[in-house]
Amino acid sequence: MVLWKLSDLKRLIGPHLAHVQTIQIWGVRDAVMRFLLNHCPNLQDLTLCGWATLSDHAFEVSRNLKLRRLELIGATQQTNYIAIDACTLGRLVTYCPDLSEILLGCQVHIHAQTLLRHLQRAPSSRLRSLTLATRRTWSSQHVADLLELCPSLEKVCLLPAAAAGFDPEDMQKTSAQAWVTSHSHVLGLEHPFDKEQALAHNTIIHRSLTAAS
Repeated sequence: MVLWKLSDLKRLIGPHLAHVQTIQIWGVRDAVMRFLLNHCPNLQDLTLCGWATLSDHAFEVSRNLKLRRLELIGATQQTNYIAIDACTLGRLVTYCPDLSEILLGCQVHIHAQTLLRHLQRAPSSRLRSLTLATRRTWSSQHVADLLELCPSLEKVCLLPAAAAGFDPEDMQKTSAQAWVTSHSHVLGLEHPFDKEQALAHNTIIHRSLTAAS
């Protein structure tokens, strides 16, 4: 996969930065990710598809963002290493008060209790959907605590199978969320659920806010 050079990207979108609201981009580097987050003031929808490595420096931001949806989708036959952990994700959510959808479909480890601690600092989170390609450290109690912290959250997907990466042709035909869930053998649970119940290897938890109200 060919990776973008920051100089090439700047030449392409530099004159239009203030107008960019949606980006889907293949082959990114740290500098490209950081540039998009910090120089597209009206960016609301960002999908990254495939990279070699992304460090936590890729997600350094210095101001609140208008981002509403963030999707990081790994590619097959790539290392897809990403150094985003629970602390980095928690800080990013804090800087994105309007963020409603997060999808990390790549090799990633988000420590449950650490993420919950960070989200306690952002109680007004508008998060509606969270998809992580990991289930390590996550229990039913952690999911229940997450739903309590995020009153708008309707769906939590813990899908280790999604870390395998994507087929670019498939991704052209469907949304990232639909692609990830369709390629994972999952157990579906409806909230409220037994907090003592063990989670399956791939689990999707739904909550009906209409019923809850």
